[in-house]
Formats: sequence, structure tokens, C-alpha cells
Amino acid sequence: MKVDGTSNEITALPALLAIQGRTVTLDAMQTQRETARSLTDAGGTSICALKGNQKTLYEDVKLFLDDPDQASSIKASNPDVATGHGRIETRTASVCHDIDGLHEHDGPALAAIGSVTAQREIRGKQSSETRYFIMNKNRTPEQLRRQVRSHWAIENALHWVLDVTMNEDY
Repeated sequence: MKVDGTSNEITALPALLAIQGRTVTLDAMQTQRETARSLTDAGGTSICALKGNQKTLYEDVKLFLDDPDQASSIKASNPDVATGHGRIETRTASVCHDIDGLHEHDGPALAAIGSVTAQREIRGKQSSETRYFIMNKNRTPEQLRRQVRSHWAIENALHWVLDVTMNEDY
């Protein structure tokens, strides 16, 4: 859907919400209370990425999932190892459904929280990145890991087409 020059994708999303029974993954820009409410009202489930635009929620989710006292309530996936493009990548996901400690952030997209950690090795150099998410429905760590990976496969394919084929950056 094309948006006008004074808008962005946040305002376009509600018009595309024929999503009953489907899972929608959202990047951090779309992680907005109104968007989450629209998704929930339309009967969809959501996985919303957290970053600096939701600073307090992001920091609280990160602290909660990294807190050793919460370890018994956090479920972790088995590692998923993939190779290709000269790298080895190991992804694990963690999910917590018992989030009473986050009640001040209560909202339509907050039934569970999770994280996905990607550890990469490229030419002997190792790196690690952890991304954090809120969800409006409980899911397993394996479901979160697969759905986040699917989101990035689409995101990367779209950006490649926009950047390379359509010359959008120019």
C-alpha cells in the first residue's frame, strides 16, 4: 500500500488488517499501542520487536529475561544451527508467559515476552546479538524462533528488491 509523503507505514497498517487467526510480526517502528490494539481487535496474534522507541518497556523486558531469579519461569529453545554465505549461525529463543513483574506495561500485546539470540561465526570472528519481543499470545520458544526468522527472511528479500532492483536508495 502506498503511503502519502506526509505519512509512513504506521498509519497504513490498520487498513491491511484482514488477519483473523494469523500471526503478524512487526518491526520496532510498528510496536505501538494502537497498532497492537488493532491487531488484537482484528483477531490476529502479534510478535512485536522492541528497541529504543519503546525504551522503558525494552529495558524492563531485557532486565526481566536476563534476571537469574526469573530463570525458572523462562523456557528456552534448543539451538538451531545454520550455515551459509561463509558463516555459522546458532539461534536460540527464550519465552516467558509469567510476566506479572511487567504489569505496569499492561497492554493488548503483552501476554508474553521473549528474546532471540543469534551467535555468528564468520571467518573465525564471533559475534552475538539478542533481540527482544512482546507477544499478545503465548507461544513456545521454537515458535518464536521460527516466526522471527521468517520475518527477517521476508524483510531481507523485500529490502534487497527495493535497494538493488528498484534503486530505492538512489
